[in-house]
Amino acid sequence: RLIASDQSGNIYLYNLKGENLEGWQPLKTDGRLVDEVKHVRVAAKDMLIAVEENGTIQVRNRRGESYDNFPLKLNKKIISNVLIQKGKSLENSFISVLTEDLTLYKISMEGKFNDQQLDTTSTLCHELKGGGWLLAKKENKGINVIDGDGDNKAFLPVAASPTFYQ
Repeated sequence: RLIASDQSGNIYLYNLKGENLEGWQPLKTDGRLVDEVKHVRVAAKDMLIAVEENGTIQVRNRRGESYDNFPLKLNKKIISNVLIQKGKSLENSFISVLTEDLTLYKISMEGKFNDQQLDTTSTLCHELKGGGWLLAKKENKGINVIDGDGDNKAFLPVAASPTFYQ
């Protein structure tokens, strides 16, 4: 299967012959997507995840049908890429996004979420190994690196200011 989206947020799903699949002719969203559509398989379920700039999070099956508790509307502009943490169950698999008011949302594939207000010294970063995310937070004498579970992973002493990281 091949999945594509256009600048308006329309999503298309094709088979290997280039034929548009049922439910995706196209699947229309309410706005532009912040990242490519993600595919994850959790608990024997295929999940296609599309996050719109306006804060709407879509989780669909291969037929284009929404999973329970989706779409989820945060009603805030998303400013980050979509980060996926795949677990062994829907409850332990997450979608993470950052909104323009610096609220970090961690949403389970069941549609439950928690949010954390960040300050202007925080940046959400992709983790190179494992495909998760890290939060880099500038503090008095360096940068504190926190993983997706909220655990401190490292403290990087940095004396000079300003500091740039990604």
